[in-house]
This record gives sequence, C-alpha cells and structure tokens, in this order.
Amino acid sequence: MYYMEKRKKASTIYLQPEIHKALKLKSVMRECSISDLAEEIIRISLKEDIEDIKTIKRRKKERSVSLDDFIETLKEDDKI
Repeated sequence: MYYMEKRKKASTIYLQPEIHKALKLKSVMRECSISDLAEEIIRISLKEDIEDIKTIKRRKKERSVSLDDFIETLKEDDKI
C-alpha cells in the first residue's frame, strides 16, 4: 500500500474546465502536481483568514464609528 507524506487525506473537488486547465498548466510550469498546487493555494487562503481573525480580535475594543460619521470626518478634514 502506498502512503503519502504526512498521511494526506484524499478529496474530490469539481472545477470549471478553464480553472482545471489553468491549474494543470501552472502545475506543469512549477513541476508539481495539481494536488500540491491546490494545497498551497488553500494554505495561503486559510492563512489570510487567520490573519483577518487575529486583526478583528485585536481591534475588538476599538470604538465603532458609523459610516455617516466617518464620511463626515473625511469631509471635515478635506479628504473627500
């Protein structure tokens, strides 16, 4: 039986043909599998989500400002 590095789990995804073609071409250019490329893209996306969540938690105690008040402040400061 073949074991993948770190015992990866198999998953089936369905892509639009043009997306699949683009991934296939990119994987050939990078000399890696479509699976490796997809995993890298997903990791990047998840990392961005984690960073967003950390920012939200860090800024949670900041005072909220309504959009109208914010726009008014920008006008007063001649920024718009």
